Amino acid sequence: MWQRVHRYIVFKIDEKTGLVAVEKVGGAGESYDDLTDSLSDDDCCYPVFDFDFVTVAQDLLSLPERRRQ
Repeated sequence: MWQRVHRYIVFKIDEKTGLVAVEKVGGAGESYDDLTDSLSDDDCCYPVFDFDFVTVAQDLLSLPERRRQ
C-alpha cells in the first residue's frame, strides 16, 4: 500500500544555474496552512500540495451492493 511521506514540496528555480531545486519539504502530518505559512511574500516559488479528497464514485464503492442499485 502507498504510504505518504511528504505532504508538500516547494520548488524554486535557482537563478545562477536555471535549474529547478527543492526548497522545502513538508512532513506527512503537516497541513495546507503549514504550507502557506512557510511561503514568503517576496520570493517566487512553486508549491505542490498532496490534497486528500473523496469522489462520488469512491463513496458508491464503499456502500453495500444492494444500496448501489
